[in-house]
Amino acid sequence: MGHSMPPGLPNHTWRPLAPGDAPAYQQLAQACAQADRVPAPQPAEHEEKFASDLEVFAHQTLGLFHDQGELRASVWITLDDSMQHEYRAFLDVQVAPALRGASPAPESFLLVWGEERTRQLYAGRAECPPCVLRLDFYHQNQASLERYVAAGFAFALAEDEMRRDLSLPIATHVLPTGMIYRSWTAEVAPAFFSVYSQAFRERPGFPGWSAEMWCRNMTGHDEFCPDLSLLVSAGETDIGFAICAVENEQAEAGHIIQIGVVPAYRHQGVGNALLAEVMRRFKAADLRYATLEVNVNNPEALRVYQHNGFEQIKCSSSYRKTLSFELLPTSRV
Repeated sequence: MGHSMPPGLPNHTWRPLAPGDAPAYQQLAQACAQADRVPAPQPAEHEEKFASDLEVFAHQTLGLFHDQGELRASVWITLDDSMQHEYRAFLDVQVAPALRGASPAPESFLLVWGEERTRQLYAGRAECPPCVLRLDFYHQNQASLERYVAAGFAFALAEDEMRRDLSLPIATHVLPTGMIYRSWTAEVAPAFFSVYSQAFRERPGFPGWSAEMWCRNMTGHDEFCPDLSLLVSAGETDIGFAICAVENEQAEAGHIIQIGVVPAYRHQGVGNALLAEVMRRFKAADLRYATLEVNVNNPEALRVYQHNGFEQIKCSSSYRKTLSFELLPTSRV
């Protein structure tokens, strides 16, 4: 499948990526990370990508190759149909530092191509929910941010990604007298949702999901761990919760997807005790690390995590664009 190359880039050719391009892709990613002063992606991340079937390479990738074989720019579309309320398409766009000043900008072309291809991939699906095109990244490259906005993307959020080494001592925070933990079961799922709603409804961007939608989005995946997900109750009142998962196939990290305490019970040691209990259970399950994300506009939660030994690994940002699917072609290109 051929692609027309934008003018102004001699000695370059556009084509889909192929399994054999893994070393060139890794080299491009490392060069971009160095230029943007962010941590370089781990080789395992690229190994997982390049284990994709050939259909993914043919329909969801595009690379700009120099005649000498070097990969100079690329986009990789990852589709996520796991959420009930929306489809998601993640665009991983990389442009070599030496080409970032080129005109026309390869990055702008890749954003347009990624959007058009996503529309084609989702075209013809019955009762298609909204599709959100997402750019999740670690850099703060101002020129790129301006291109995202020019292409119709809007800033959604920025999060600190944090990790805690579980080989280090865990503080002996305990729940106040009369409070207990309960693990996730189908019977107590409504109580988890009720606490979540109370704890997060005042936060910016609260989605207002139904209980069914929240349960599917938070627990409807293979990584979810009901035994490690806890509800805190004070008598007949449910006051805190944590939804947890195992982060990767090597089972090295327990990931706290969401954790919260209802406002009326904050500043009473519940949050610290819940976080410590989750970490103890992670450690008992032979996990090496605890990980989580916290919105950068939530300094109170950040202080709790830092107090309990979590350290920032990196800061990620997300820009999003909702696609409309009226009058789309039905063929897959």
